[in-house]
Amino acid sequence: MGGAKLLIMNKTMQEILTEVNQEIVKNDLNFTPGADNRARHKVYQRYYLFLFLRTHRLTLEEIAKIFGMDHSTVVYGLKQANIMKRDRLFLRMTDDLRQKFEQYTAMDYLVERNLMLDVLQCGSFWEMRKLQEDIKKGLYGVTM
Repeated sequence: MGGAKLLIMNKTMQEILTEVNQEIVKNDLNFTPGADNRARHKVYQRYYLFLFLRTHRLTLEEIAKIFGMDHSTVVYGLKQANIMKRDRLFLRMTDDLRQKFEQYTAMDYLVERNLMLDVLQCGSFWEMRKLQEDIKKGLYGVTM
């Protein structure tokens, strides 16, 4: 068991993104004009992956590119996912993805932070407040 946990912690973000892309293809979650993109289970699974990728510090544009969507769709999806985090239907429809990816949510890997890029990508007042807290904690190498 200890060896399996060690292997999980040694995964790189690129390997995790490869797994995410495999799930997107397997579950047909990419946006395709004219396709059945709005089926509830697909939408909920996309929202879950938006949230997962965002917690791993991917930008809105990077997430949108992965799914073939616009960044504003990602912003909306993130808001919806945060609202539905405890919704039973949402949890049921995202159960397989959660079981596969929750093991990576506690990963402790070095994230290169770019203050200017992060400021420009703040999508809400609360994201800006979080950024201010991170600056005060010294996460950007700026001391106050």
